[in-house]
Amino acid sequence: MIILFSFHGDRITNKLIDWLLYYNIQFKRINLEDETPFNITIEYNNDMNIKFKLINSEIINFSEVKYFYVRGVGFKELNCFTKIPNIPQPIINKYLKLEWETLINFFYSEINKKSIGSFKIGDNHSKLKQYKIVKSLGLNLPKSIICNNLEEINSFHENKNLITKAIQDNIATEYNRKVYLQRVQRFNIKEIDKEFFPSFFQIEIEKQYEIRTFIFDQKCYSIKFTFKEKGIDMRDYYNQHEYASYQLPKNIQNKLISLIEKLELKSGSIDLIKDMNNNYYYLETNPNGQYDWVSTFTETNLHQTIAIFFKNEIKKLK
Repeated sequence: MIILFSFHGDRITNKLIDWLLYYNIQFKRINLEDETPFNITIEYNNDMNIKFKLINSEIINFSEVKYFYVRGVGFKELNCFTKIPNIPQPIINKYLKLEWETLINFFYSEINKKSIGSFKIGDNHSKLKQYKIVKSLGLNLPKSIICNNLEEINSFHENKNLITKAIQDNIATEYNRKVYLQRVQRFNIKEIDKEFFPSFFQIEIEKQYEIRTFIFDQKCYSIKFTFKEKGIDMRDYYNQHEYASYQLPKNIQNKLISLIEKLELKSGSIDLIKDMNNNYYYLETNPNGQYDWVSTFTETNLHQTIAIFFKNEIKKLK
């Protein structure tokens, strides 16, 4: 059994399902946003076993799951807490929130041990951890700083253009039927206060193009794209970019594969920049980054490749 954790309307999961059906691979698709973590059961006897009861009463037994596939959408945040006489509600809320987070983070961590894609837990895949590993591998990083005051920025920016981005992964949040996106942005230091919330800044690199590399099963699949407009975030005017298949130098490929291993991932999408002097700069890794367009422009059917991987893994376990 292959378990697919996805979300409503995800085309990439739909394409993978077509190939799972083609190869007659047994699978179950679960949208965790429709489920509740209250239905997690963890048993400790001779061995540990996790059971998860779906809202339709079907029970998923982790011991029977050969592999997971994760598209990154987990449980909705829990906000219905119990009242206990004589105990202040903020204390109860804090305690139950920590209990809930501990339970689901363990649930996610057990899934991540044998999954394509990965649930995000704490700082496990944070940009800060990524950058520390990237430096150890000898990859270039844009000059960056995290600070909360104008004085630090003025001594840092070297009269060059600055951009700002989230310290964590880029945020896409839905609220009241609207989606709010955090973007990478240029900014003018003359327009900010002397002190502000700790923020992530980078010196902007003049680039030939950006590169998206999807790594799966020790192989790199890359495309390059050039910006036809003046956007700084690749999601700006993405329908107007020019895309083409791209071959990274072997030494860069090896370092990126090592990065995925050190992050304890089995796959991931990595963004790079190639500057005007042909130097490569690392930007970030997304464990669940989009790979559909990489599949299209490299003319490799990655959905089929993943399905074949599942097929071979199931054979090994029989």
